[in-house]
Amino acid sequence: MKIQQSELKGVLNKLIKTIIDFNLPFELQQGCGSGVDRWCSDYWHREVASCLIDGIEKYMNTQIPDYLNDNDSFSKPEIVRAVMWKYDMMKCIEENQDFSDTLMVCECGWGIDVILCSTIKDWKKIIVYDGNRYMIREAESFLRRLGFEVDVDLFSSTGVDFSKIDERMVLVANYSHIPRKSLECLTNKSNVLSIVDGIILKPREDICKSLR
Repeated sequence: MKIQQSELKGVLNKLIKTIIDFNLPFELQQGCGSGVDRWCSDYWHREVASCLIDGIEKYMNTQIPDYLNDNDSFSKPEIVRAVMWKYDMMKCIEENQDFSDTLMVCECGWGIDVILCSTIKDWKKIIVYDGNRYMIREAESFLRRLGFEVDVDLFSSTGVDFSKIDERMVLVANYSHIPRKSLECLTNKSNVLSIVDGIILKPREDICKSLR
C-alpha cells in the first residue's frame, strides 16, 4: 500500500485520535517524570505526528497543548530533532528505493515510520517489531485498518539477532535501543540498507573511500 502525500496529514490525524482514544496507561509504556512532568511514549508519538502535520516552523511557533502545560519533561526541540531524522530517513529511502521491496521497522511504536516510508513506495513486505505488547498490538490493528499487511513480532532490540537476516531489505530505526554490536553487524550486511536516525550505516572502508 502506498500513501499519497495528499493523504498523509489525514492519516496522521487519525493516528493521533487513535492514540488518545486507546489511552494506554502510563505504567504500561516507556516514560519518565511524575505528576505534571510525566512524559510517555504516547505523548511523544502525538507530538511527532503533530509536528509532521504542521511542519517544523509552525510547530515551533504553536502554543504548547494544554495536556503538556508546565511539563518540564517536554521539549519541542527534541520533537523537532526526531522529525528531522524522519525527513532524512525518507530522503535516504527515496534515493535508494530500488534497493528492496521489503521494509523492516525497528521499535515501530505506533507505526509512524511505516506510514512515512509508505509515502515513498508500495512495499511488498513490511516487518515491524516492538517490545511493548500493548502498543504493538494496537499499532498493528491501526495499520491494518489503513490497509497495510504487516508481519509483527514482539521483541526488544536486544533480543533481535540481526546477523540472521538473509533477505534483501531496507531497515529503519529511529530513537532505537539497538545495541552497538548489532549496529556493527548491520553496517557490514550488504543485503540490508540500514538507516539509523536518518543516516545510512556504511562500512568504515566505504566512508574512507568517499572522503578521498
